[in-house]
Amino acid sequence: MNKMKIKFEPIPKEKQLEAISKLFLSETQEVLQPYVNIKKWPEAYEWDNTKYKKFFDFKREELVKYLKEHPKLCELHYRTSLGKKTTGAFMIEKSGKFKTGNVSDDDEIQYYNEFNNIYEAAADYILIEFGMREL
Repeated sequence: MNKMKIKFEPIPKEKQLEAISKLFLSETQEVLQPYVNIKKWPEAYEWDNTKYKKFFDFKREELVKYLKEHPKLCELHYRTSLGKKTTGAFMIEKSGKFKTGNVSDDDEIQYYNEFNNIYEAAADYILIEFGMREL
């Protein structure tokens, strides 16, 4: 199996933050497309969020700031998380606090963090989705 290596130009921070904040990977691809050297994204990029890590070099604080400037994105990610019926990251609100976590393939629930505001929770949720929780 031949793995395609995607080369890309430096991506401005604002575009990185816009791309990772999109709800759907097809939208993420649209934002990144002007900076990559391919016409069609490999199939794995259609379903594996972690493949996108290489395109991002922002800091967690920058994502939180971006989400504060675009609060509707936080609400969209929150509602999307509540409607999920699959494995992966989640964000819930309990007693005025937001919790993030992950549901494994064997339906094991793992809570990671608790936040006082939706901006930090949404950033954490997005980073979990893209396999970048360590940021």
